[in-house]
Amino acid sequence: MLRARVLVFLCGGVLAALLLVPATVQASGGTRGGNCVSMLARGQAVPVRQACFDSFASAIRFATGGRVTNAPATAAAAVADPAFVAELGASKSTSGSGVQPQQAVVIAVDFVDQNFGGASHTSVGLDGPCTTPTSDIDYQEPNVGLHWTAPPGQISTFWNDRITSFQAAGNCFSDHFVDQNFLGDHTTWRNTTANIGPEFNDKTTSIRWS
Repeated sequence: MLRARVLVFLCGGVLAALLLVPATVQASGGTRGGNCVSMLARGQAVPVRQACFDSFASAIRFATGGRVTNAPATAAAAVADPAFVAELGASKSTSGSGVQPQQAVVIAVDFVDQNFGGASHTSVGLDGPCTTPTSDIDYQEPNVGLHWTAPPGQISTFWNDRITSFQAAGNCFSDHFVDQNFLGDHTTWRNTTANIGPEFNDKTTSIRWS
């Protein structure tokens, strides 16, 4: 299936910064470590790196390799701010030789509440945006609850069975599955969704992007 999509590019030169930033949890008040980032590589099942932060702004700073420092205070405000979305998508750099370098791209932001509220999980595709057809799989995470150093006070399977809404990006649609390894009932390919619905609310365990 072919369809119009939203592209959210990161600066082409941020890959090294993404891999070098320490994956630490900042502990303070409020939602402790409730804004997380997963960096995914095409063809790999396990995330390259993950980290959680107290604020959405800190998570976006990490996800963009420090390029975007003025993110709104909450993820919900960011999704509703066209100027901020445009800023994320505005920087697309090329190398001095005229060859496009590897391009990291925000592919989705998942939320624990409807209407893009609550804790956030930003997924970054390190190998560029999704391709247009949904007949192939560009990125995947077979268990969103694994491979985390959970924020203080949270269970180790931090992101399992928590997602209620999501913002699509990076030319990607997402398919949310209720079981790990892409088994069980699933949403089928969806664009930005303000409420995933009672059948799938707080039931996501694995995700594919295409």
